[in-house]
Amino acid sequence: MHLCLKFVCNNQEFYLGKKDQVYYPADIEVINGIEASEYEVLYTNYAVGDGAYLNGKRVLPRPIHIEGSVRSAGDSELVRSQMRRFFNPKYTGMLYIDRNGIQRKIEYEVEGLTFGDGHLYSNHEFILDIICLLPMWMDVDDFGRNMAEITPLFTFPWMPLRAKTAVKDHPRRGYAGQVMGYRTLRKWVYLKNDGDVSTGIRIVFRARGNVVNPKITLRSTGQFVRIITEMQKGDRIEIDTTNRNQTIKMNGENIYNRIDRQSQTFEIKPGGDYLEYDADENYTALDVDLFYTPLYLGV
Repeated sequence: MHLCLKFVCNNQEFYLGKKDQVYYPADIEVINGIEASEYEVLYTNYAVGDGAYLNGKRVLPRPIHIEGSVRSAGDSELVRSQMRRFFNPKYTGMLYIDRNGIQRKIEYEVEGLTFGDGHLYSNHEFILDIICLLPMWMDVDDFGRNMAEITPLFTFPWMPLRAKTAVKDHPRRGYAGQVMGYRTLRKWVYLKNDGDVSTGIRIVFRARGNVVNPKITLRSTGQFVRIITEMQKGDRIEIDTTNRNQTIKMNGENIYNRIDRQSQTFEIKPGGDYLEYDADENYTALDVDLFYTPLYLGV
């Protein structure tokens, strides 16, 4: 059993808790707020009759409350000074949690840091309060997938791809030759989302030739994003469907005004979904990279 918190802020790190046989300078005695945030149901009462109708639901910002103490009395003043300097309310930080092997991260703001009364040679106790304005925990890794990847088949001169040991009487002694393969022309791919809620996705179109009006579609709903533009070789279009951060850029320039008016941005639902890409002309000249991060209600 272990609980380790790593705070990253302003290019610095600070650890609380323990992991395996590693004990960090400050211990965690109480922690609240990591399991679930508070929810709010928005509704309006019927003017006549019983009940109400639903307006919406939302997850409120997540407060996290931590109580702990410095492990060694001899280090109390040093650790107290380090914590006071590190947990600066002027900066936004990222909290990484490892709870018995489950790892998540979340962005935070400092609300307060206080130390209990004690003399110079006692173990200082502390209370740390942070607030996470975006309440969902994120996977520590971003997942990526190229929908138009190359599948290796064999090498030339022909040799098995795993042949890294010497091959008897072969002049190249186990060095594989040029890898031969094929480009995947299947236009759809399944993205797995093991998170608790839907998550936005970042789509990157990269042109290897002239491409007209690239498009990405969520197959379960038919929602799509289509960009009315002609891409030249080397052009790059980035589409971000993340809630509150929806952008469309071409070579770094905002081109949201070129979106097809029937387009609807979408997110990947829990469990996963199929995405399909296309273009009005020359879709085979596209590389399509997909990036997303599963989101969780608690740890």
